[in-house]
Amino acid sequence: MVEEVTGASLWRKNNNLFYGRTGEKEVDFVSKDKLFEVKYQNKVTPGEFNYLNPALRKNLTVLSKANFDDKNKIFPAEFFLAGFTP
Repeated sequence: MVEEVTGASLWRKNNNLFYGRTGEKEVDFVSKDKLFEVKYQNKVTPGEFNYLNPALRKNLTVLSKANFDDKNKIFPAEFFLAGFTP
């Protein structure tokens, strides 16, 4: 559900929105120069995204249930949906 609401919010901001895939892994939303992954769980760690090369990882924003890690761009989904822009 949170992934769908996030997708709708991103679509309203920029309708050039795609789904991404790297090998066996996926990235939920890809727009012009940003990647968004929704991991609606309490604990998300940056190591979960090591499958992305560093150039892609620097453009990744992760939306979680509770984590806030500004350095690694992991934010609660509610912040993002309320208008917070990383």
